Amino acid sequence: MTDKKTDKSKGRVKGVYGDRARLKRTNILMALAILAFIIFLVAFGIFKSGSRKNIYTIMAILSVLPFAKLCSILSTLLPYRSIPLAQAQELQELTADLQVVFDVIFATEKAVYPIDCMVIEEGMALVYSPVEGKKKEGLQKALRSFFRDQGYTQFAVKIESDFTQFKKMYANAGTVAHKSRATQILSEHFLINCV
Repeated sequence: MTDKKTDKSKGRVKGVYGDRARLKRTNILMALAILAFIIFLVAFGIFKSGSRKNIYTIMAILSVLPFAKLCSILSTLLPYRSIPLAQAQELQELTADLQVVFDVIFATEKAVYPIDCMVIEEGMALVYSPVEGKKKEGLQKALRSFFRDQGYTQFAVKIESDFTQFKKMYANAGTVAHKSRATQILSEHFLINCV
């Protein structure tokens, strides 16, 4: 649907529709596999030595660290769903000339923000996110701060939680914007900072 940022270390593509769901599935399967491995190690160690004091128990304890890491990622991802495929296709059909990012979680030190879709154009980011109220203001501040850190001091951020209104903003942006190398680089930097 858009230019893609590949995270080679994890073999996934960030910023495309459905990435959040794929990441959830992958992490759930990996967490279950590690949990099964931990249980197996403990049971095998007790069966083999007749005691919990063995090397297998130590290996099981050390395996808890990657399991905990996966659980922390899952606790961030599980509350958020992707927008319906029909909506994503509708947004894609409006214009192909913009830098678009789908299905990311933007995390700061203070909060976690889901971004269902973000259009990046020259000097502006149009964001579709379910956040409202203080969380919306927090996301706006966080994104402005991110763009400012990237050297874009006059970067506007518009956030909409209603799909119809976002679609109107998106369509208006599509009539005047064009994809440029600067927006592509900016979206790649943005994706690096997202879950």
